[in-house]
Amino acid sequence: MELAIKVVNEASSILRELFYQDSSRRIAGIGYSGDISFEADLVVEKHIVKRILSSGFKTMIVTEEEGLLSIDNPDYVALVDPLDGSLNFYTRIPFIAVSVVFYDYSQPYTDRAIAGALSNVFLHETYSFDEENMYVNGKPLENIDRDVKGVFSIYTDDSNLISRIKNILEKTTNTRFKIRTLGSASLESTYSVLGLIDMFISNTGRLRNLDIAFALAISEKLGLKSINLAGREVRFRTDRVEEIESIVLGKLSGIVRNMLL
Repeated sequence: MELAIKVVNEASSILRELFYQDSSRRIAGIGYSGDISFEADLVVEKHIVKRILSSGFKTMIVTEEEGLLSIDNPDYVALVDPLDGSLNFYTRIPFIAVSVVFYDYSQPYTDRAIAGALSNVFLHETYSFDEENMYVNGKPLENIDRDVKGVFSIYTDDSNLISRIKNILEKTTNTRFKIRTLGSASLESTYSVLGLIDMFISNTGRLRNLDIAFALAISEKLGLKSINLAGREVRFRTDRVEEIESIVLGKLSGIVRNMLL
């Protein structure tokens, strides 16, 4: 966990320096995951990879830009998202994140995370976890807010799904809901698990295990099972990039699952 915190905070510092540099917005090509890569993506990812490889932990790294960086006889796997919210970065919307999550190489699944950290770059907030607890800026997270906020985040190409989910939530909770899609899935999914917003949904098929690795890990630790829109519990491998067809996270995910079924 200490390594993950150090790495994401260093990466966040680099991103804040690059934010107003036009050169960091140059298109550098297409990343392993198929998205457009900017110079900033590559600079930060190279720094993170170098720091992990020099840490002394024998770690196979799975990254947004390079894909799988394999080594002989690894002990750990790391899922790395060096810049979640690249379009926000490109358009100068200061809502971006960096995340690193570690797994045992013998159990490379998203519900078996050992430790990790996620940084909200411009709020200077670092969320982290180990096998004992979860933390915000190094302090143990004591309470998860479960009050209904009336806010959910949804990534979808299906406009009908948005109205269906909204109607389900409003009828079930007697609360008016608003939709916020902020451009950083790692932050929005984490907010849903921690109760800062009510729910996170994606069914575009373009989300990847890298994007929501941190949220999936802490969801498991809090006993909130990860489900898809078919109502089935899901887990994903961490020793490769995997696309996620659909996912529902947050304290109201059970309501939505039951009503859709």
